[in-house]
Amino acid sequence: NYYASGTMIEINKSHHINVRFNRDMSVNQIVNYESGEAVVVPEEEWNYYASGVCFSMYYYAQCIHALIHVLHYLMTVGIVHSTKGNKSLNAWAEIYDDNIVLKYLEVAGVLYDSSINLEARGGADGKKITGKDGLGGSVAVMDVMGEILRDWGSFKTEEEFTKKFLLKDLYDTAKDPEEVIKSAGILTEASKHFANIEPFATDLTAAMKADDAKAFEEAEENLTEFMSECGEGVSSIDSISSWVQLMSCTGIMHGSTLTFTRMTLMPEVMAWMYHDTDSWSKKETDFFDGTVPTMGGMSPGRHVFTHEVEDGSEWDTARISDGVKEVLQKYDDIANKLKVEYQDEIEKRDDFREFGWILTDHCPDGYDGKQHTLTTYI
Repeated sequence: NYYASGTMIEINKSHHINVRFNRDMSVNQIVNYESGEAVVVPEEEWNYYASGVCFSMYYYAQCIHALIHVLHYLMTVGIVHSTKGNKSLNAWAEIYDDNIVLKYLEVAGVLYDSSINLEARGGADGKKITGKDGLGGSVAVMDVMGEILRDWGSFKTEEEFTKKFLLKDLYDTAKDPEEVIKSAGILTEASKHFANIEPFATDLTAAMKADDAKAFEEAEENLTEFMSECGEGVSSIDSISSWVQLMSCTGIMHGSTLTFTRMTLMPEVMAWMYHDTDSWSKKETDFFDGTVPTMGGMSPGRHVFTHEVEDGSEWDTARISDGVKEVLQKYDDIANKLKVEYQDEIEKRDDFREFGWILTDHCPDGYDGKQHTLTTYI
């Protein structure tokens, strides 16, 4: 992965491990680069080094997770501000920014180097992603994250997000990327939901225009101006359709953070945090204590394509136009049908009890404590 490779360069050399997969995603080879030279790992040691790879991807996922919080802070504040001139549009946008500012401040205070340093969390050194007492990274990783944030802000469609970020390497290098994706079973279930994003954005914005074309145009102008002033090159979002598509892509992706965070409870993986010692340090146990609770807190209904929130944060939909509400319900029903079918499918698997915690990302709200999170409110 282009972005993951750039991130891994910035962490401890002991984590520089490469895995080569066969077409069926079975492991073909593992190579360790800790010494600076390529050393092929014997098969009997694969499990040990595979745990190191899992830790490296855990770090990368933490970086991406925190970056989604940054993106959603900018995006949700932008949409709420931009729709203030129309009660119906603003009512639709209102649900997006709940709890987002707090989570953004937590990213600044706990994860990334910033002007907010919490002494109780170890100050700058204790930042989980960039601090020297964190996961093994440094402030240098912020250059890579800045590149990713700018790339995200340039994407106008789900297709661009998928081909230029999510599966960039495949589309850049494979002769037939679609065939590879299908035969290897890559993001099989997620892709079903991603396929609904562009039609959803198209139908939703058409309904908004039909309600009040002038208000819709003004909201898009406001949004374009707001996003252009979020920092040089940070965002070129210039339509509500592009806004919806980027939010939906990153919302579904953020939902999967509820799964990867569970690796915090796997000693074989987390031993690579300071893997040159054979006992757990207070820094490590403090990290575990502060990270595990972030897996909880999802609110039923606050998912991508939602049309109502029954529990948790209130969302007054009375002011939303009937046309917009019809689109929201249509795609919510489509997504829920996919989720129910997927739940039925995976529960029949022989390995479900062992690997269900990995497989349940695309089930209905609350199943295994998960959700296609609407935003980074968790």
